[in-house]
Amino acid sequence: MKELCTCQYCATAAARYVTPWCELLRGKDSSCAVLHLWYKIDMIREEIDKRTSYLGKLRRAEEAKHLLDLIQLSTDEYDMFVPFAKAAMADIFDILHSYMPKREKAYWWREGRDTIVIDDDESESSDSSDSSEDEPIKFYAGQYVLYNGMLYIALEDGDSDDIAGKLAPTEDYRNSIHYGILWSCGSNINAVEPLDVSVFEALVARIIYKWLQYSYPDEAPRYLEEYNECLAQISRRAHILEGAHIVHRIPRIL
Repeated sequence: MKELCTCQYCATAAARYVTPWCELLRGKDSSCAVLHLWYKIDMIREEIDKRTSYLGKLRRAEEAKHLLDLIQLSTDEYDMFVPFAKAAMADIFDILHSYMPKREKAYWWREGRDTIVIDDDESESSDSSDSSEDEPIKFYAGQYVLYNGMLYIALEDGDSDDIAGKLAPTEDYRNSIHYGILWSCGSNINAVEPLDVSVFEALVARIIYKWLQYSYPDEAPRYLEEYNECLAQISRRAHILEGAHIVHRIPRIL
């Protein structure tokens, strides 16, 4: 997924935390604009589960009609998937780093895993009983708060008895892979979608390759080749995204 983010709070003296990359948007490198590429880890896992299951169904051996149980990277192998995903994310960083801010953090792994849950219905039901010892549920600026089933970002510290004006609705960016790409008025907006696709495909191909090295090495080289093709696409498309470099020259009379 992708979105172009600009910081509407930069010009105000009372700028407050609004998104996990608000500090990036206020940074010197970003010029208050960043292309945010993010990929839900569960979405990547489901895509890999689907592709490896198809691959397993289409591969057979002399002693078996298919190799589904051998090749599929399912939820049962989640302990293998997580380190593969982190490594794939870091490998793709090698291509994208020159397009990212240098002095502000623009690379997040599973940002916002800790979510504070507040449910007024549960509070009311507990209030009807002996709840004199219950304490308010605290939250802090920047934390995700699931309040009555809706997801928010805490703008400042508060608790379940002190919520007014302290929560802002937010997209669910949790448990995702994130890259922040510098954006300027010269950036080519037409390259955003192709770049987003190639990064997603590279993540999927790299993780499948690492898994097949363990489960079915004969098939691994094909996915390594696919991954390398995706890297070349990322490099080309990131260069197109960056836009033309304008050189200002002062005309001189000879």
